[in-house]
Amino acid sequence: MTAAKANLDSEATKVKDAIAHDDTLTSAEKAAQSATVDAEKNFDQAKIDNGNSADEINAAYDQGIKDIDGQRKLGKSLDEKKAAAKANLDAEAVKVKKAIENDKTLTKADKARQVKNVNRVKAEEQAKIDRENNADGIAKAYQQGVVKIKAQHVKKHNNAGKPKKKFTPRRVYMVKGFYRYSTATFYKKNRVKGYKKHGRPNAVMFTIVGEAKSKHGLKRYKVYQIVSKKQGLFRVDHKKWGYITAKPSYMRPLYYIKNVHKVKVIGKGLRVYKNNKLSKYVKSYKRGTVLKVKAVKKLGTTYRLQLSDGRYVSSNKNLVKIIK
Repeated sequence: MTAAKANLDSEATKVKDAIAHDDTLTSAEKAAQSATVDAEKNFDQAKIDNGNSADEINAAYDQGIKDIDGQRKLGKSLDEKKAAAKANLDAEAVKVKKAIENDKTLTKADKARQVKNVNRVKAEEQAKIDRENNADGIAKAYQQGVVKIKAQHVKKHNNAGKPKKKFTPRRVYMVKGFYRYSTATFYKKNRVKGYKKHGRPNAVMFTIVGEAKSKHGLKRYKVYQIVSKKQGLFRVDHKKWGYITAKPSYMRPLYYIKNVHKVKVIGKGLRVYKNNKLSKYVKSYKRGTVLKVKAVKKLGTTYRLQLSDGRYVSSNKNLVKIIK
């Protein structure tokens, strides 16, 4: 019994070694075939363990050899794989060229140039496929060829009178010290105001209304500062406008937008309203009050927290903080 199982181990090792050295198989195909070899070996070794006689053990062993050997499946020849990969690149090129021809954002000259680039790249990538000497190399060259062919179709969204994509305003609070500038190119002479780092609930807040580039190509945000109006109410001060850095590390989203179940009031006070427009005042909560939240509701560029009693408060992170 022990010898029979050991022989199945040896057979499995031999077959897996043959699979590993088969250049017509990709790494994924080799891994899959090797896994089935082990599965069959384990299954037939279990049958050997359960054998009640020498005949049953021998039968299980013979079947195990057949099962293990049967898991090795030869791949297509390298020439066949190369031919298939190049044919698929031909098909991909046809699809991309059709998309180029149907692209209304491109001029006739743009289309001709991009189609020419598709043909050039396709020929280059097919030549790379021909130079590969194993299945993995062919598969990798094919995938790279697809990516490069697709990259030759470049839409020009602003052609043909099409407007630029509309910028969606959003609100943030700042977590580092910074300056607000009068232009997108930051010079000391263009500084409007400097801001120190403040923790919540006193962090500086802005509405981002657009993007701009400095003369050096750096992205900036055009902003209006959000200032305090009443407890739990703020307003956008259009006199306090300018440009700030667009580095993500300087800011965080101003509102909680999901997964809010319980919050603590961290501002000086928090006003409660009957409606999500925060126009029908009910009462105020003091700092430290814990509130249960039923849902988060979006209103324009702001968010509200609907409390367990159905009333509403702001989702502003300078006013409330999520707790467990």
